[in-house]
Order: sequence, then C-alpha cells, then structure tokens
Amino acid sequence: MINDPDDDLPPLPEDVGVDVLSARMQDLQDTIARSADRIERTGTAVERYVTGIDNRAGLLERQVHRFAVRSLWSFVSGIVLAALALLGIGVAIGHQWGLQAGYDEAGTETAAAAWGATDEGRWAYAFAQTGELAMIRNCTGKGWQIAKGTCSPQADTDRMVYGWHLIDRPAVPVRRKARKSP
Repeated sequence: MINDPDDDLPPLPEDVGVDVLSARMQDLQDTIARSADRIERTGTAVERYVTGIDNRAGLLERQVHRFAVRSLWSFVSGIVLAALALLGIGVAIGHQWGLQAGYDEAGTETAAAAWGATDEGRWAYAFAQTGELAMIRNCTGKGWQIAKGTCSPQADTDRMVYGWHLIDRPAVPVRRKARKSP
C-alpha cells in the first residue's frame, strides 16, 4: 500500500483485513461526527456571544443617545439660567441707578424749594412774574446794548439811561434755615 503524504493517519500494515478497515472507517466517521457536533456547538456559542454583543452595543448606543440628549438639555438650561441671572442683575443695577438719579433730582428740587421759601426766593419769583427778569436775561431793555458779550445800558435817543427801580427790602436780607421735607 502506498502512503499518501497528506494523510495524517499512521500507515496500515499490508495484511489488514476488511474488518479492520471497516472498524477504522467507523472510528473516523465517529470522530468526524463528534468534530462536526463540536463545531456546531461552538458556532451556536459564537452566535449567542455575537447576539449578546449586539444587545450590549444597542444598549450602549441608547445610553450614549440619552447622555447626549441630557447633556444638550443641561447645556440649554445652563444658558437660560445664565441669561436670567444676567437679566436680574441688569434689572437690579438699573433700579439702583434710577433710584440714585431720583434722589439726586429730589435733592436739587428740595434745595430749590427751600430757596424759594426764603425772602430772596420770593423776591426773585415776584421779579420773574413782572417779566423784567426775561428782559434782563435777553438784554431787551430800552437803551440796552450787547457789546462783546456784555449787556450794558447806553444813552437812548432821548439821552436817557434806563434801568429799574429796586423794590423795598431790608438792608441785610433775612436768612432762614430751609425746612427739611418730612
């Protein structure tokens, strides 16, 4: 018998009968069947393992998606909260500036009202009511001229210099303390 170089089996003696060959053939068929069964079980195990990996991959994909969505919502929420905080700070600062401007304006109005209650303030008010205060401010009196930015009385065509009469007032003005508003 000629040995096949590709055959891994040990060589058979030449005086081997049909019974021995049949038994040997049966052993080989049993080995092949066991190997096929083992391959099938391994294939099933591999399929289960791949299915488990697919399931875990799907689970991981869902977790990543949920994390991405939550991260996006967290980012948007953070931006909205920051904008609201800045808006609140802006409102508070604007309110304080408005209060300060109101206090400043009230302070000047209070001072003006306090001065208006003095004798000088009443005299100035009476002078303004006659219209002569505007005449002084605009330099529109009879015979008055503006020269180099200064209003000065000049002799008129009738050679008279015009001015105004002083109202009766004490030699030293009476000064009173301004009342504080409640």
